[in-house]
Amino acid sequence: ALQQMKFRVGHGNFLMVHLGMVPVIGATGEQKTKPCQHSVKILREAGLKPDILMCRSEVPLEEGTRKKLSLFCQVPTNCVISMHDVSNLYRVPLLLAEQEVGPLICEHLKLSKEYATKIAPTVRLNKGVLSPNSEERRLADWEVIAERTDKCQQEVIIALVGKYTGNPDAYASVVKALQHAAMEAGLKLKLTWVDSSSLEPNTQRVEPGKYAEAWEVLKKANGVLVPGGFGTRGIEGKIGTAGYCRANNIPYLGICVGLQTAIIEFARSQVGWEAANSTEFDEATPHPVVVFLPEASTTVMGGTMR
Repeated sequence: ALQQMKFRVGHGNFLMVHLGMVPVIGATGEQKTKPCQHSVKILREAGLKPDILMCRSEVPLEEGTRKKLSLFCQVPTNCVISMHDVSNLYRVPLLLAEQEVGPLICEHLKLSKEYATKIAPTVRLNKGVLSPNSEERRLADWEVIAERTDKCQQEVIIALVGKYTGNPDAYASVVKALQHAAMEAGLKLKLTWVDSSSLEPNTQRVEPGKYAEAWEVLKKANGVLVPGGFGTRGIEGKIGTAGYCRANNIPYLGICVGLQTAIIEFARSQVGWEAANSTEFDEATPHPVVVFLPEASTTVMGGTMR
């Protein structure tokens, strides 16, 4: 499909960036180019040639390695880019900028190089945070973010208690928000995952080891976040989590169903309504402490935060 697309739009409107591995072998620290050469060979057999070759490695590419890859992969030396390990993810754009990947892309696609040299700030930080000449330097604010991330040493443990912990991508936005909040607070985030079903009495009867392990993880956390979810599975575990946090003065953030379960727990333990519930989970509850809004759908679950 890519080969056909390149044929239709023309080489000048198509840029192929290939990512290859350059492992470092043994105590000698020799950089091996064969894996990268082989992957480029397979790509060429499909009728595609890389315009930019990104090379993943533990350490920066040596000049000899760069020239060797350039020769055998038929890619200009300045288009062989070292993608070595960095201290944090936010340094990757800076690494690309140092090797002038932006101008390379603009040159190939015949775009104005102003696109590569005049980049809008990623985040509008306070003037006191930025250096005096930051407005004249591209990615200056991004450098600040990378530096702040490196300086975060004190660890904070946040337990994410959810229903879909087997698929962490379901909570991608929540995880990113926690990471950014931790960085802003000058803390290094350690995220632990707890399946809410594992915290329930039924699990204690059937799999006591799993139950004990889940509660042990929860009790080590400095704070707890219960994100959104739908359906009744794991609800009692979330209610138990809210009760534990309230009783032990542990910071608790409930989003959507997480807030519902906190309200239910308070109504049951503090108000004395043992059968309190949300109408989403029990339509016949005698104490509906959370109800559907009149204008909201009672059948469509996705995208309908309560």
